[in-house]
Amino acid sequence: MLVRSGIVLVLVSLFTVFTGCMRDPDTVAKVGDWELSVDEFRKIVAGRLGGEERAAERDFEAYKEVLDEQVERRMKIIDGYNKGVDTDPSVQEAYQRELGSQAVNKLARAMYEKIITEEMVRDFYDHAGEEVHVSHILIRAGDTRTEEQAKELIQRVRRELDRPGVLFKEVAQKYSEDTTATDGDLGWFGWGVMVPEFQEAAWALQPGEISDPIRSSYGWHVLQLHGRRAIKDRPTFEEDKDRIFQQLGRIHGTAIQDTAITFVEQEKEERGLVMHDHNIEILYDKLTGRNAPSDPFSLLSEEQQNMPLVTLDEGATNFTPEDIRKSFSDARRQGFNLQSIDDLKQLIDGALVRDVILPDAAKEMGYYEDPEVLEAAERVRDSRVYQIISQKMVYDRDEATLEEAKAHFDANPDEYKRPAQHTLIEILVSDERLAERLARRIRGGENMRELAVTYSERRNAKEKEGVLGPITENQYHPIGQRAAEAELGELVGPVKSMGKYSIFKVISREEPAPRPFEQVKNKVRADVQTHKRKQLEETWVDSLRNSIPHWTNDGPLRNLFEEV
Repeated sequence: MLVRSGIVLVLVSLFTVFTGCMRDPDTVAKVGDWELSVDEFRKIVAGRLGGEERAAERDFEAYKEVLDEQVERRMKIIDGYNKGVDTDPSVQEAYQRELGSQAVNKLARAMYEKIITEEMVRDFYDHAGEEVHVSHILIRAGDTRTEEQAKELIQRVRRELDRPGVLFKEVAQKYSEDTTATDGDLGWFGWGVMVPEFQEAAWALQPGEISDPIRSSYGWHVLQLHGRRAIKDRPTFEEDKDRIFQQLGRIHGTAIQDTAITFVEQEKEERGLVMHDHNIEILYDKLTGRNAPSDPFSLLSEEQQNMPLVTLDEGATNFTPEDIRKSFSDARRQGFNLQSIDDLKQLIDGALVRDVILPDAAKEMGYYEDPEVLEAAERVRDSRVYQIISQKMVYDRDEATLEEAKAHFDANPDEYKRPAQHTLIEILVSDERLAERLARRIRGGENMRELAVTYSERRNAKEKEGVLGPITENQYHPIGQRAAEAELGELVGPVKSMGKYSIFKVISREEPAPRPFEQVKNKVRADVQTHKRKQLEETWVDSLRNSIPHWTNDGPLRNLFEEV
């Protein structure tokens, strides 16, 4: 541990006293200018402790430990920035990549919201508060009948249901073409499960009422509502709206896709996209050559590597083979097989849209300056800074020399002794009752070695008259552990192990014995390295705690613990 100077201790104490008077009741920790809110920490706790239910089972000290980890992590990140780690090219690349990804996600969300409005999400939530129990009769149009014939049949079915004493179930069994529900009963289901026309008809009915014929993408239906019931323990609208938004996205996927395609095509047209077919043919020939290497792009000359495959903005923006190199490599790893020039054009178009069209559109629309986008990109940058500074301060300094390992070995010889070993006569069988009978026979005086040859299912021991070992207490769990506790000659078992049953006697035991350094030097070096790493970590954190202003607030932390 580093020696703390008196001046530093006084300054830290004054800072803690001064800021302690102004602590935000919704903040559990502050490090420099960074603050951790109760809501943010609630999510971190759930993630670190295995979910909300498991977190609720842990004690207050577990919450404190997670909070201390977050404080130390932030201190290391601040130290990384202070040391200029954020100028590392990999940090800037990760930041820009996430910035672009999040900005495009915002753009995609805006496209979604042209189709899926807030009103639609609210309407879905309002309907989703209950489930309905419905039966139906399905009549399909297609190969066996025309649309008009299907409509006439469903109308005849509907009239039949109006006759006195007729049961919906019986009519469904007679006419319905839904093979998944031969009696028509669909059971209970919630809003958003069925196609829109079907669910709207179901929710419009009163219990016992039968609908008029309706048309869906599956065919013609007649529905009967059996009942409604409220859904218990339902999330609030704010908690559930993102899930509903995604579900509506799947339901209206075709309309969203059409909107996206229209948007992209408009962007291409406005930017004057030109595909250079001759250059694409040159690239195609290189990529599909009979003797093409694992990286066929290496066959391109420097001029070919920079030839435009697509140009935008009157030639101001060029998309070259180098720009699709990674996309091609990724696609091949996922099973992409380049069989035609159209395949290559589709690959180029996809990469162009992902890497140029959409990011540029998102930037033009201001999404790169969106606070949520910036926050997400900053989290990724912080994470990369944390990785690099941890590597520099700890992992690049923890190498253990052979001399250090030998010194540690000489000072701690007992840590590297060969563990006690036990040799057994064992019989292993799958049937517990057979194991018990064999144990009684052995206690009655029968020869255990002969019984092992006849009954044991452990092949390597059976061939040696049941002799197993020598083994340590950590082998064949829990047999090794029970062997370490047994007296010589004592019959042990049946002991359940890996779904089978073992009975055994320890026939010899070798006590722990020293091992030469050469035999264990790799383990010794690993132990020294672990010890050095721990010391480096402690020294680093100790210095950060002395130099970076910080505090934690037990009040809201304890309230959160009690709430969970």
